[in-house]
Amino acid sequence: MILPIWFYLLCPAALFGLFFIGLGDATAPLLGSFILAYAVFPIVQKMERRSIKREWATPLLFIIIFLAVVTLCLITAPMLIDDLKLFLKEIPTVLRHSLERVQLFLSDWNISYHLDSEALIDMARQYSAKISLVLFKGLSSFLAGTFSGVSGVLLALINLFLFPVFFYYIIHDYEKITGQIFEFLPPKLGCYFEELLRRCNTIFSGFVRGQLIVAGILALLYGGTLFFIGIRFGFLIGLLTGFLSLIPYVGFSTGLISSLLITVANGGGALPVLLILVSFTIIQLLESFVLTPKLVGDSVGLSPLLAMLVLLIGGNLAGLIGMFLAIPIGGIIRILIIDFRQNWHRTDYYREN
Repeated sequence: MILPIWFYLLCPAALFGLFFIGLGDATAPLLGSFILAYAVFPIVQKMERRSIKREWATPLLFIIIFLAVVTLCLITAPMLIDDLKLFLKEIPTVLRHSLERVQLFLSDWNISYHLDSEALIDMARQYSAKISLVLFKGLSSFLAGTFSGVSGVLLALINLFLFPVFFYYIIHDYEKITGQIFEFLPPKLGCYFEELLRRCNTIFSGFVRGQLIVAGILALLYGGTLFFIGIRFGFLIGLLTGFLSLIPYVGFSTGLISSLLITVANGGGALPVLLILVSFTIIQLLESFVLTPKLVGDSVGLSPLLAMLVLLIGGNLAGLIGMFLAIPIGGIIRILIIDFRQNWHRTDYYREN
């Protein structure tokens, strides 16, 4: 008996929805473990090529990641949270002192300018208060909701236990899981989509993994450099600069402006300003000519103009997350358009007209 086509489309969709509804709170550790497995699977493959069995490579890799994250959080999180609170609180004062010093500098050179300083300071005060409220109130409400009551503690512990279990079995059966998805497609469509997804995965995984590594290196370089120069909140600004570099043009400009404003506001002379400019220039050149070509490459294939356009579109549609995902998604859309154009050129209508 041959069932109608809608049955084959509706049943998997219904089962898929029922699956995630039935999982409930276990959906978060499942999706989180799948994302982590997707990110580190190339490392597991490299470990296998070095004769380390997957059964041993997977838990070893998870333990290394877990210990690194816990150690980093225990060492740096309390200091960074305190610095971030103080930094956000002092943004209006820093801006006021910086504008006063700029005004004095310009008046010494008999340069007049018209700038509503109070409006800028009020705007900075509102934005810093809003950021502080969103960050710390959101974090506290999340922790309170997660660990409130006995059931919350038990649920958190269960999810914490499920995460490594899911991670292990997803890595163990990674090829089987991805391969079985294509078995639901007709042979011709399956081959087409498998090749298309392979190309899209090359762009997305290469860009995201490479950019995360580059951002981590830049965070350490900027943070260490600003710390040794002696800039107040230097390590915090450096970390933020590195991780904001996941969004092109944002990290460099934000870090440079913040460092200069704080230096000027705290009475820094010409030497710290010069050191900041030289450091940012050297690190930016290192990123452009060494780190990004080696770790990311030109896997996306977008021209500078298209990159700027997709960044604007991503930011308007989904804010910072949209800007971060805009470049790889733009690269994937580029592949789809090229593929569509090639198929369009093969049609009889195109050839006859």
